[in-house]
Amino acid sequence: MVIYAQDTKRVLMLQRRDDPDFWQSVTGSVEEGETAPQAAMREVKEEVTIDVVAEQLTLIGLSAHGRVLKFFTFTSSLCAGRDA
Repeated sequence: MVIYAQDTKRVLMLQRRDDPDFWQSVTGSVEEGETAPQAAMREVKEEVTIDVVAEQLTLIGLSAHGRVLKFFTFTSSLCAGRDA
């Protein structure tokens, strides 16, 4: 998951605690009984303590080596809060 701020044209990257030389984007997966938008909102909240609302969803499917991978892109809005 990549968080991109349109107004500042910046991408949020997370610095790993266990390896400060390694940076990554928000990562995660859809849990049982959860929709993709719900998973995106939960993962952002868990990893960076930011509340977002996943609005527009686009599914990009990919088949490789007999596996079907699903990638989702979202347009999201930052919810009002202490850091909004």
